[in-house]
Amino acid sequence: MLLPGILLSAICVKVPRLPLQYAKLKMENALMISKMDYTIVRPTAYFWVMDRQFDNIRKGRSGWVFGSGDYARYNPISKEDLAEFMVNCVEDSHQRNRVYIIGGPETPENIVTSKRNIEMIFEALGKKPKVKSLPHWLLTTVIGMTKFIALFIPKVRCVTEILRIFHYYSINDMLAPGYGTQTLKDHLEMLAKEGKEA
Repeated sequence: MLLPGILLSAICVKVPRLPLQYAKLKMENALMISKMDYTIVRPTAYFWVMDRQFDNIRKGRSGWVFGSGDYARYNPISKEDLAEFMVNCVEDSHQRNRVYIIGGPETPENIVTSKRNIEMIFEALGKKPKVKSLPHWLLTTVIGMTKFIALFIPKVRCVTEILRIFHYYSINDMLAPGYGTQTLKDHLEMLAKEGKEA
C-alpha cells in the first residue's frame, strides 16, 4: 500500500504576507497537483514557542508583548497531540486528499492572547505579573529601518523578516478547530514543576 504524502504546513498561510508563508503555500500546491495522495495539516501555535518567554520569566525578567498583547488569539497545540493527529492521517484513508486546520483544546485555559499567555506563565511560577509592552508603531518603524539598511547590508534582511513574523502573529488571530487533551496551562505547570525538581 502506498502511503500518502503528509505535509506539516501552518495556519498562517490563510492570510499570507510573508515569504515563509508563500513558500509553504507553494509546497502545498505542489503536493496537491502531484499524483500521490496527500494530507496537509495546518496547525496553530505550538506550546514550545512560549518556552523562551517562560525561561526568561523564571530568571526574574519581565514578559514582553507587542501593543496591548490582546489583538490576536490562538489555541496552541502540544507536540504530542499534533503527532497523534498526523499519525492518524497516515493510517486513515478517509483523511487523505484533505487540508486540516487544527489547534489544541478549545477551552478557557487554552484560548489565549499574548498577554494572557504571559500572565499564565507568572501564575504557573507563582510570581506577580510583570508585563512590558513594545508599541506597534515602534516595531513597524524598526522594521522599516532594517529593511532600508538591508539594501546596503543584505544580512540584515534576516532581522527584518524575523521582526515581520513577530508583528504578523501579534495582530492576526490564529484560532483553529480544537484537537487533543493537553492545554497550555498543563504545559506551563509541568515546566514550573520540572524547574522546582531540577
